[in-house]
Amino acid sequence: EMPILHTRLSDMANHYAELIKSVQSQGPYILAGLCAGGDIAFEVACRLQAQNQRIAALALLESAHTSAKLRPQLFAQRRLYRLKQELNTHSSDSPSKRLSQGAFAMVRKAISYVRYEVGSRISSFKLDTRLKRLQSTLDNGERPGPEFPKPTVRQVIAYAQRASISNSRLTGGALLLRATSGDGSLGDQPFVELFADREFGWSAVIDGPMTVADVDGGHSSMLQEHFVASTQAALQTYIDASLTNLHHPFREQPSQKSSGVNERQDVRDLAPT
Repeated sequence: EMPILHTRLSDMANHYAELIKSVQSQGPYILAGLCAGGDIAFEVACRLQAQNQRIAALALLESAHTSAKLRPQLFAQRRLYRLKQELNTHSSDSPSKRLSQGAFAMVRKAISYVRYEVGSRISSFKLDTRLKRLQSTLDNGERPGPEFPKPTVRQVIAYAQRASISNSRLTGGALLLRATSGDGSLGDQPFVELFADREFGWSAVIDGPMTVADVDGGHSSMLQEHFVASTQAALQTYIDASLTNLHHPFREQPSQKSSGVNERQDVRDLAPT
């Protein structure tokens, strides 16, 4: 069995929208997604809204829109930081020895980088070829046989994000939760350190107020027991306010979307009164 049978975000969104309606045929709906799940939740919300269904709340947890751009020179800065760390391990050596070790380290890093880039491009090409073959098989209404290469769910979703060309727009607001401090691993690095746009591209596709809440933890650790209370509190406050607004539609709402971190709407400002 394939771990996942959709290779496009649009197909995933259509599938989940129908699943949701099979459980609850009418809105309002509360949707949320972490990381790539936020892209899927956004697309699901757009499809349900296009069917005249009401979206009560959309929460995007450490999620970036597929159009969001990474910080310039991000990977160069990472490599420079690692080089500095390596040079610091020889801080007690003589200047001439440190210079020779530094030169050797730079050459070794350059060779490693070239190998990494070439290897990554080859691997990506092979994976994309496999996934395009899977996509073509599914488009023809066929089910992949047991001999078909089985990509992981992570690989399929990453491919779907790279290949996504979405014109979807959502009417209404959304909550964006941003992690603030990772554990030092790349998988837990907060998105605020990765993306140039502080709202991760969402304000360009959501026609309503973006509520931004900074929570404890990193990209993945924000849901671990030590940090999850911060995430839970922000979500609960937003959901409570959204449900209150359903019953009091003429309650005063912000007239403009956030244009920056200092001007954003704080999740605490939405608490029901």
